[in-house]
Amino acid sequence: MLKRILLLILAVVPAACGAGGPVATSTAAQPTLTPAPPTPQATATRTGVQLNAPTDPLRPDGLYDIGSPTVLDLFVSPKGDDNNSGESREQPLQTIGAAWSRIPEGELSGAGYRIELLPGEYPCEGDCINFFSDRAGAYDFPIILTAAAGPRTVTILGGLNIANVRYVYVLDLTLKAGGDAPTFGNNVFHCERCDHFLMRNVALVGPNPRFQPDNHQIQEAIKINQSQYVYLEHDDVSGTYQTGVDFFSVQRGHVLHNLIHDAGEWCMYFKGGSAYLRAEGNTLHDCGLGFQAGEGSNFEVMQSPFIHYESYDIKFVNNILYDIAGTGLSAVGSYNVLFAYNTLYKVGTFDDGSGRGY
Repeated sequence: MLKRILLLILAVVPAACGAGGPVATSTAAQPTLTPAPPTPQATATRTGVQLNAPTDPLRPDGLYDIGSPTVLDLFVSPKGDDNNSGESREQPLQTIGAAWSRIPEGELSGAGYRIELLPGEYPCEGDCINFFSDRAGAYDFPIILTAAAGPRTVTILGGLNIANVRYVYVLDLTLKAGGDAPTFGNNVFHCERCDHFLMRNVALVGPNPRFQPDNHQIQEAIKINQSQYVYLEHDDVSGTYQTGVDFFSVQRGHVLHNLIHDAGEWCMYFKGGSAYLRAEGNTLHDCGLGFQAGEGSNFEVMQSPFIHYESYDIKFVNNILYDIAGTGLSAVGSYNVLFAYNTLYKVGTFDDGSGRGY
């Protein structure tokens, strides 16, 4: 019997090694393999306008490269008038909504638009919805919302809520919602279906849970979902009873050199099929928990093909975390996550004496 088995093996091996003859195949049931992460794909729809930017247009310092876009200026002031032209500082519009409505629908060509907000405090618009949507810039012709006089000269009350936009850059603003300020919902900033979105030098302020522990208005300071190519840089994010930065099904982009603090639960997490993201040079402090790759997601709103894991290819590198009551770093249901060169101190300090602390 042993001799017969050896002869069968010798008969199969040469064929399987390409020595001629049929290749032996097994009829036994094969185990189901764990799916690998999907191949990275550019998700931007590029029609009508030739875009000059590469997939990730980065400067030598690693920040997003805005380039030298062609834009038309629209000026807005709390003391302006929506019947003005908006084409000069002397004839400003009064509301962001009026400026937004002057941006043509469809993919921009020839020129983008820069909405220059003159100094002051801007009240909520549209029953405090502050909702702006359905505009498509391009790399050479983006839509820019910025403080004309530089950082911290403009405060938008109620935060911002944007959706279904492409190549939109928000620069140098202060967004305030909750507490003694109105709010459009439960976020200071919300972005849904955003493609190539940049937020730089923006302060986002919600109710501080250390001083207002019973305030449950702001669930996330920054909530971004079903979006691609998202870049957060040099922002100051604070004030939420739950999460500072929440990425849900966000593919490609980075979170660089931000200050994220005073969140009742997580400082930041990437979940719901988020992929190809880098968080580097950030400082996270005074949160219930630090950073997590993955979380518990609603499967029905995850987006194919990013449905097998909570997160894919996440790099959390060279960050500082301190005064974190619970876990500093965590990965849950994720694939290919790197934590490297981070500094954590005063982390895992919570202990209520029940034996269930950190």
